Amino acid sequence: PSVWWVWGPAQAINAGDGMHALGRLALFRLLDRNVSAKTAFRAVQVLDEAGLRACEGRFLDLEAQERIDTTTSSYLRMAADKEGALYACAMQLGALVAGGSEACVEALRQSGLDLGVAMLVRSDIAELSPSDNPSEEVMNKKKMLPVVMAFESASTSQRRQLGDIYFKRVLEPADLPKLLEVLEDVGAIEASREVLGQHALSARTALESAGLSSEGLKLLTESLDSMVESQLGP
Repeated sequence: PSVWWVWGPAQAINAGDGMHALGRLALFRLLDRNVSAKTAFRAVQVLDEAGLRACEGRFLDLEAQERIDTTTSSYLRMAADKEGALYACAMQLGALVAGGSEACVEALRQSGLDLGVAMLVRSDIAELSPSDNPSEEVMNKKKMLPVVMAFESASTSQRRQLGDIYFKRVLEPADLPKLLEVLEDVGAIEASREVLGQHALSARTALESAGLSSEGLKLLTESLDSMVESQLGP
């Protein structure tokens, strides 16, 4: 259960603010590890920029719940902000603190951005798998990538079916088989897997351009592959 569900929205906001402060304090402790003040303050800036971008992405994510005209391009923008910014921040900070060149820091940032998008798409596909216990986000009409792509490519009758489902306040258990049938008919799941594969490949390509040691490149590539490969197959 989430913090807001157990202790209420006010305490969840309070906890989030506290965690943000802890993150900044952790980065300022870099000064005690012989990291230059310039690098430490840049690290704090990277963290805050990522936090703001993630909030903007979450805004777009929530706004899309009540819309049926969300496009694939708008979804990918949301994903890059909401999820990509956080992965990009983590990889950028590692390169920055390790003393990587500007080109290396930027390459790892881009790799993280693509990895974050791939991971969100991976999560969407997993949540839309047949299940006796669908996630709360599915039931609350979250516009996951397969759903967005289905709305874009569906026939008139299929759009009508999707509209019957998504014009409700929340989905009902009986809606899920109908939804999954439409997603299958229009090939939305497979199309989403292709998007996942494209962003995973872009993340690897960016890694390879970072100028890392062969050992470092192997380690990060293996980590990246292990995170996304479960959804790349049939």
